[in-house]
Amino acid sequence: MIRHALRFTCVLALLLTSGCIDATTVVSVKKDGSGSVFDVVFIGKGLQQMIQQMSTAMGGEAAASQSASPLIDIKKYKARAATMGEGVRFISAKELKKTDGTTGVGVVYAFEDIRKLKISSDPDIPVQAEGQASKKSNPITFDFARDHGPKLIINLPQSDNGNKPKSLEKPPVAMQEVPPEQLAQMKQIFEGFRVRIMVKVDGEIARTNASYVQIDTQSKKKQLVTLFDMNIGEIMKDEETFKKLAAMGKIQDMETASEKLKGIPGLKIEIAKRVEIEFL
Repeated sequence: MIRHALRFTCVLALLLTSGCIDATTVVSVKKDGSGSVFDVVFIGKGLQQMIQQMSTAMGGEAAASQSASPLIDIKKYKARAATMGEGVRFISAKELKKTDGTTGVGVVYAFEDIRKLKISSDPDIPVQAEGQASKKSNPITFDFARDHGPKLIINLPQSDNGNKPKSLEKPPVAMQEVPPEQLAQMKQIFEGFRVRIMVKVDGEIARTNASYVQIDTQSKKKQLVTLFDMNIGEIMKDEETFKKLAAMGKIQDMETASEKLKGIPGLKIEIAKRVEIEFL
């Protein structure tokens, strides 16, 4: 997860300079091991305009089709369901809108056995250039037991092939020396940018080794665990914090990374390889 966080920080500035993305994935688990995955992605106005310009440039039928919603691609969602594990089904997709006019899409998938579910630890960016390939990381996988009440086990991805993450000898050139005017522009670009992966259980958490446990605002119960939460907009509010993250240097193991990341506002990364959640 640490490796993916650093990748987001260094690469997304290049990919998303036309607007920011607020992406949340919530895996909801019932007491019998079935459940759903809810993906919500909001895109900034700049990116919305870029999408509209692209569709207009294509002309004719393609441009006209954007009047419904350029983000809703049922074929894509069904194809993604097939990659999420045996028995995972696409259920629905609908356009969402915030009060400030920001639009997005909410996609629901369902599964019967969470032990067969695989969740990518990379965000599903809804708009990519035609033919652009995205290399996906090792997925998050799950186990489930019912011996003494429901117990969910989350297996978080480690570095590929069991190797240690590649060392970062120095931050990318673009991040080493950022002029004040460029930093101000980046803050504007990344305002509202956030990526989250969470798990929600049906009932209430009794015991867990998870680092970030939260109370659901509606049920008022301890039901949520955050696996990953990177709020770039929050991180960039403080220039020193941003520079600290961008210039972390070598990352040889999870313990070292955890120590270096400690205290950074807007950043939560579960470092346990195996998260256990017992719920009632």
